[in-house]
Formats: sequence, C-alpha cells, structure tokens
Amino acid sequence: MPSQLEDLASYAMHVLTVFGEDRVMFGGDWPVLLLASSYHRWVETVDLLTSHMSSSALRKFWSENARRIYRL
Repeated sequence: MPSQLEDLASYAMHVLTVFGEDRVMFGGDWPVLLLASSYHRWVETVDLLTSHMSSSALRKFWSENARRIYRL
C-alpha cells in the first residue's frame, strides 16, 4: 500500500511539471490544514516533496515567487 507521501508526490510532480518553477509557491492552507495535519508536519512533508529541486527553484518556491506575485 502506498504511503501518503507517495500519494502526494505524484500530484506535486505534476503541478511542478505543468506550471514550472516560476508559477508555483508554497501554500499552507491554514486553518483547513489542521483537520488533517499540523502545520509543522505539512512544512516537513512539502520539504520532502520538493527536495529534488535545485536551490534556485527552492528559493522561488518558498519565497521569491510569492514576493513577485504579491509585489511584496
């Protein structure tokens, strides 16, 4: 039986492939997230799901894309 991380991995890879590193950013979906997980656990899960990405792509994902898109 696949793990929950493996279940999520196929979706994460699809999103990154279809939209590319310049159009994807981290989202916590708080407070709805708390129905299924803690925020800390979600960040750890997303960190694992994105561990294959380059350092520049990770900077975009975790902060730069949000700064650009929301003009922060």
